[in-house]
Amino acid sequence: MKPFRSMLLLIAVILFVSPLMAQTHVIKITPLKLLPVISNLQLGYEGVISDKVTLGVDFKIALPSTVSGQEFDTDDTTDFETGLLNEARLTGISITPQVRFYLSDKGAPQGFYLSPWVRYFNYKVAIDALWMENQGNSDMTGSFTWSGFGLGASLGWQWLLGESVVIDWNMGLGITPTRIGVEGSVEGPLVTDLEEFINDANAELNGRPFVEGFLTQEGATVGGKSPSFPIPVLRSNLSIGYAF
Repeated sequence: MKPFRSMLLLIAVILFVSPLMAQTHVIKITPLKLLPVISNLQLGYEGVISDKVTLGVDFKIALPSTVSGQEFDTDDTTDFETGLLNEARLTGISITPQVRFYLSDKGAPQGFYLSPWVRYFNYKVAIDALWMENQGNSDMTGSFTWSGFGLGASLGWQWLLGESVVIDWNMGLGITPTRIGVEGSVEGPLVTDLEEFINDANAELNGRPFVEGFLTQEGATVGGKSPSFPIPVLRSNLSIGYAF
């Protein structure tokens, strides 16, 4: 939680101190993130604090998306075994504070820039499913999370059209240490097979870096959290905004 507290302090500085110092403010939205395949609402703020430097922060919210009514893991043998996914729901957020150094003669907030950034993200898939077999039905609930705190740098170009319209494009690379978490529980006859399931799952994970055998069982519950492992990040945005 210490990196997250540091992130909150940094965001507080940008959102409360930067506007007091800023000569110009820019608010932005990234329309392509709203496409159905991506389904993210990304909003940004940028404040000019000197001729060449701005402070900003991007908020990206995963618009809640749900999958339901899907069968899975059907067994065609004489024993009747099949699963029904009642609902799988994705939610999440990422927060990316950044500093921009504008290198063009026009000065901030337009022209070519370099931008170091840090990022915190936390995403979750919550699952509600039903397992049906000859011994009876079992209810399964659980969640799969992945979260991390990393850093990187981008380069980009920002156009100021007229006095107020802003178009911003950037691309960058970063590294994000990430953790995977699993929580779940079972009610019904399937509980008797839970230990075998955990053993099989950990056997599949064995030999794989960072996630080897991290699942555990306690009664009818399953849980575990992997160690942090690095994931490379490619960041690209095309945003439009308003300067005032």
